[in-house]
Amino acid sequence: MSNESRSRDALDPTTVRLLGDAPAAGAGAPAALREAVLARVAADAATMLTVRGADGDWTELLPGIRRKLLFSDPESGTEAFLLRAEPGARLPPHSHDHDEHCLVLEGDVGYGETIRLGSGDYHLARRGSEHAAAHTETGALVYIQNVRIPPGA
Repeated sequence: MSNESRSRDALDPTTVRLLGDAPAAGAGAPAALREAVLARVAADAATMLTVRGADGDWTELLPGIRRKLLFSDPESGTEAFLLRAEPGARLPPHSHDHDEHCLVLEGDVGYGETIRLGSGDYHLARRGSEHAAAHTETGALVYIQNVRIPPGA
């Protein structure tokens, strides 16, 4: 997260809550208050992640399809990302070695001739499943979360 994003959110609800939990004013209170607030913000940052719409990079996955990584946990193999597809874009058929959760945020997505998804539609592809080619007529913005399942689970 950029420093600009942090300063823009200086008085978000979490910061206000932290200030309310800070020690009462007294001798040396400004420095103590600052340290208490910074320590609490750091503790919360270790358990929460916020990615702003303007933050992060879009990388080309295939012609007409870009990917923006939101979260990745190398230890578990879980990841979350956005896909933005231009009108007419296609993904080749593919199989899944993980459960894949897909939520269409904007536009349309089709898998082969049988599955058609629009804004607000959810699709789950279980580990071991195979997708027909994915395509969009109007373009799409899709949230995808891949959840790795340990072997034998």
